[in-house]
This record gives sequence, C-alpha cells and structure tokens, in this order.
Amino acid sequence: MNVIVWSQPDGVLAVCIPSDGAAIDEVVARDVPAGAAWRVVDPATFPVAMTDPLFDAVRLTGDGRFVVDPDSLPVPSTVTPYQLRVALRHAGKLQAVEDWVAKQAPEIQDAWEYGLDRPIDHPLIRACAAACGLDLPALFRAAGRIR
Repeated sequence: MNVIVWSQPDGVLAVCIPSDGAAIDEVVARDVPAGAAWRVVDPATFPVAMTDPLFDAVRLTGDGRFVVDPDSLPVPSTVTPYQLRVALRHAGKLQAVEDWVAKQAPEIQDAWEYGLDRPIDHPLIRACAAACGLDLPALFRAAGRIR
C-alpha cells in the first residue's frame, strides 16, 4: 500500500495513508496544503522507517527528492572520545578545547584523556563548551555521524 508524504510549513513530513478506494487526487486535494511538495511512496522504499526517530529529520525537496536535514537529527546523549575529537577537529575547535583542558586540574585532564565516553550533560563537557564557545547540539550531531 502506498502512502502520500508532504512537507508541512515547518519542514517536517506529514504522512497520509489513503483509505481503501480513495483516489490519490482526492486525498491530496483534501489533506495536502496548496503548494506543498508531495509524493506518493511505497513505505518499503522510504529512506528510513516511518517509526524511526530519524524520520523527523527527512525532508522532501521541491523536486520530489528525500533529503536528511542535519539540524533536525536527534542529538546523541553520548558520543565516543574519538567521535568528539574528530567533530572538534572538523569544527576547528580541537586546539582550543585541548588548550582549555591543559589549564584544568589533573583530574579533569585525566577525565578528558582517559574517559570512555562523552555524555553531553557531563559537567566537564558543559564547562568546556561554555569556555570554548561550542554549540553542543550541533557538535554532538556531527560527532554522532562519525563512524
């Protein structure tokens, strides 16, 4: 069974499953806002499962392509030290963070160097972000995409 997918004004996708016998044109005329990009899709071929949290980050372009909006991806609560270092390097902030860590107490330096994970709500991460001007949601989204 196919579904109708369209972009709402805020960019989030809406999905409508036509009832048996309903014509696509009728459903589009009734439910899809005028001028909205829409598409009929087979749920089996959709880029992510409609029950997946990533579904809210998928956008439909005016030419009918599905794209993932990185700013709408969920923010990971924890990333690995490797992921965070690579994201910091890509953001041009790794040296600033390492300089800040070098000025901290030995226990803080050890936590940075040897910690097994980097929770976004850890006081060390929060203090470092404030001192170095880091956008933690954007940084953790970027880090979460690094494998």
